[in-house]
Amino acid sequence: METKIPKFLKEKLEKQYGGDLAKAILEGYEKTRKVTLRVNTIWC
Repeated sequence: METKIPKFLKEKLEKQYGGDLAKAILEGYEKTRKVTLRVNTIWC
């Protein structure tokens, strides 16, 4: 599976957090999340 995450970022995460935690972080980046909007009522 090809990912959108650059190789240098994967390498930095693995170096800083180790294999298992870096893998969990990368899986989180690849998940599709819903979009939320927030209105600033002070300026409206």
